[in-house]
Amino acid sequence: MAAYLLSLQLPPESHIAIYGKNSAHWIMTDLAVWMAGHVTVPLYPTLNAETAAQPTFPDPDRLASIIYTSGSTGQPKGVMHSFRTFMMVAQNIQGQFELSSNERMLSYLPLAHGLERAVLEGTSLYVGCHMFFAGNLDTFIEDLNRASPTVFVSVPRLWTKFQHGINDKIPPRIQKAIFHVPVINKMFRKFILKKLGLELLEGYGMSENLAYSHVNRKGANRLGYVGFPQLGVECRIADEGEVQVNQTLEPHEKLGFIVVISEPWTMENDLLTPTMKIRRQKIEDQYVDKFEPWAKQKCSVVWA
Repeated sequence: MAAYLLSLQLPPESHIAIYGKNSAHWIMTDLAVWMAGHVTVPLYPTLNAETAAQPTFPDPDRLASIIYTSGSTGQPKGVMHSFRTFMMVAQNIQGQFELSSNERMLSYLPLAHGLERAVLEGTSLYVGCHMFFAGNLDTFIEDLNRASPTVFVSVPRLWTKFQHGINDKIPPRIQKAIFHVPVINKMFRKFILKKLGLELLEGYGMSENLAYSHVNRKGANRLGYVGFPQLGVECRIADEGEVQVNQTLEPHEKLGFIVVISEPWTMENDLLTPTMKIRRQKIEDQYVDKFEPWAKQKCSVVWA
């Protein structure tokens, strides 16, 4: 594939889209585009309609890929990542979790997703572990049993689906009674995970930092906590209690004022996603005509 791309004599660092479901061929294509000296732009599978030459290893500081945010909270934005970023994330994740070539991973999130790209593709290529691919949601349990992953990475949406499955077996009212007392809540959850032989490590990341920001450490996990800053991440707690990962802001990036809206944002009025994320673009569209009048009030808090 890399040789064929080179035969096309495209301009150096051309942006080449990858559109398809998760598979080994997806990753092969990603590598071929890089080896041919170009930049990958992975597209989500749900996106609608709207001669051989010797490849060379790319410069670490060269643009490797443009990863778009999922668009669940607003208009998708493209994030530029270099090969150095991919290598740094893979090396640090491998070192932090002591991953080996014996690990087994199941790829089921779109490879256009920053987390899947960084951890599943990047780390598996770095450590040389086994990668399995899920067919679809209907075959997920079968795929999970087939892969028997030693490392499983997920996002809140899938944990919500797991919760719905638990709700079918244990009524929510009984769960509420069990988990109502904080001490019993933590003990019971830790007991379940221990019985299953699992250690659930929560973390946090964004497309902008290739899903590499905060994560809990093995043996030092706290439920409901996104964890410690990962190696190389600078973080501080502001006087107001806000977590600041990047403390240098341009004037236009600073918060001008806060608006308190009386109208609730819910899934029913389509301002929240089914996973309780705000739909940023829809909210902006709904209030865009009021931005300027609010700013003219020159108040730190605007009540609307």
